[in-house]
Amino acid sequence: MKKRLIVIAVALVSVVLLSSGPATLKAKAGPARVTYYTVHYRCILGPQPPDVVGEWEEDCDGNWNGWGNMPGDGCTETTVTYGERCWNTNP
Repeated sequence: MKKRLIVIAVALVSVVLLSSGPATLKAKAGPARVTYYTVHYRCILGPQPPDVVGEWEEDCDGNWNGWGNMPGDGCTETTVTYGERCWNTNP
């Protein structure tokens, strides 16, 4: 009887921990940041000038603003920098 109670208790604790895992990880990640992308042309091998072919900003709502090639377009390399944090005022 005692072993059965221990097994049930361990199973319940495991279910609770596994079901609340992603929410706990998300809470620890902290607020998002504005992300800035500088896109460089990189099709030619060897030394070359850092030709900027696009500059983009992704805000905290996932909206993109900018010009030129998007990050990940063919023959490009992207430098990522982070700006100020976004604070969610909604509960």
